[in-house]
Amino acid sequence: MTRKIKKGQRIGRNPKTGTEMPNSPRRVIVFTPSALLKQRINGHSRGGVA
Repeated sequence: MTRKIKKGQRIGRNPKTGTEMPNSPRRVIVFTPSALLKQRINGHSRGGVA
C-alpha cells in the first residue's frame, strides 16, 4: 500500500464572467492498494486458488 501526495495548479473558470484564473495548488493524498489487498478484496487466496 502506497500513499502519494499530488500537488498541482490548474486553471479554473469563473462561471459568471467566463474569465480564466489559476487555482492554487492543493495537497491530495492518493491511496494505492497493494496487489495482495486487491486479491483479498476480489476473493482470491494467496495461492491463486479461491
